[in-house]
Amino acid sequence: MKTALIASWATIDHRHATIGDRLAVQIVIDALRRAGVPAELASRDQFNEGKPALSEQAIPVWVCGPIDFSYDKQQEILGRDGTGWIITDATLIATDLSAPVQADISTARDGPGRPTSADFAVLAPSEDAARIAAVMLRGHQPEYRQAPSVHHGVEAAVTVALNATLHYQVQLNTRNPAGLSPGKAAAALELLLEHAAVVITSRLHGIVHAVRAGVLPIVIDEIIGGGKITACATAFGLPVLCPGPDLVDRLIEALSNYEHKLNTETADLRERLRRSAEANLEKLVRLVTTRALEGVTS
Repeated sequence: MKTALIASWATIDHRHATIGDRLAVQIVIDALRRAGVPAELASRDQFNEGKPALSEQAIPVWVCGPIDFSYDKQQEILGRDGTGWIITDATLIATDLSAPVQADISTARDGPGRPTSADFAVLAPSEDAARIAAVMLRGHQPEYRQAPSVHHGVEAAVTVALNATLHYQVQLNTRNPAGLSPGKAAAALELLLEHAAVVITSRLHGIVHAVRAGVLPIVIDEIIGGGKITACATAFGLPVLCPGPDLVDRLIEALSNYEHKLNTETADLRERLRRSAEANLEKLVRLVTTRALEGVTS
């Protein structure tokens, strides 16, 4: 029996392959195998030099698109008219073709004049979710006269460690969206942090919002030698990771031992931060009040 060779953007360019694209590919492969047809994903290497040499025993199938023959890379693979390929996509944008390519199955792509059907990705079976990692990194801080490469190294280390421990990274920030009061914005951010499996931050307010949400974050100070993050985190007993060649290993260790729960330690830290802030605010109000009353007679 011939083997179906499945190709897509997930095959040739991982940067442009969405979750939906990769789900669609897997669903097609699984469906063919259930029907008794051998199916395998074409390897990325097969397309490094353009159109692959296809065996007569292979049925080439292109899943997802868009199928637009103005794309040079796609034209290299499928040829100018896609002859011999089964194309599972409804977006067939003819350029200089004498006749449109025939799509054997259409999958929710909205090419001009084409009917729209539900994409294969909607058929994906439910699975247990990957652990969600909420990540809030400070980014390059030129005021510390530190090269941008240090932040890029931290960012890369976080991604490698999260991939190694099978986490789904959600990048958050502490900016206030236009139109939202700070209180509503903070409450929304803290709700996300509360429901994440782990929080990683190199931001001072990342620590604050995490603790308010009842979460002990994994803290990274992106400044070599330590800056305000190290000072603040250390003052309240939080361990700090710093840039360096061992950051990935230390992150993996921290992630492997991480427990996300509203425990006594978190509650105690939240209370200590609250008391510290209250004392600081009281001191400020007292100072300003004293100055405001200077020279005022009853």
